[in-house]
Amino acid sequence: MESMVKKGKSMEEKAAREKSTRTAKVKCHEADCSEPPNEDRDSAILHELRGLRKEHAEAVGDNKRALARLETRIKDLMDRTASLEQKVAHMEERVGNTEDKITRMERTAIFLLRDNTGGVDCDISASGNYQTFREMQQLGVEDEAQQYTNSCHS
Repeated sequence: MESMVKKGKSMEEKAAREKSTRTAKVKCHEADCSEPPNEDRDSAILHELRGLRKEHAEAVGDNKRALARLETRIKDLMDRTASLEQKVAHMEERVGNTEDKITRMERTAIFLLRDNTGGVDCDISASGNYQTFREMQQLGVEDEAQQYTNSCHS
């Protein structure tokens, strides 16, 4: 019997809670719906939204223009880098060719010195003043080179 009394009380409490919840929901819904529509407030909100959309569209346009400028600059830099790399490769090739040419000229000079001295083995660096015939040429001392050649003849 006690269990039936407890069940009855719990059922009554449950029904009372549901009733109060429904009443609160109805009151809340009525409060929301009972407000008269405020045209000024709605138009102000719509006006603000339009302004925000316009600002957003301008910002997107600015971002696109900035991105286009960056892409153009990057493309220009890539083109310039490629051009400079080609120039560097060309200059390295020229330097290599010049070094090869200088080496051939030194060998030719040694051969001519030996030929002019009548087979006497003269070393260009024997004078001690210059290590290579190339240095003699760079310093413009052809007279000394000629004197050296003459000294090898005698």
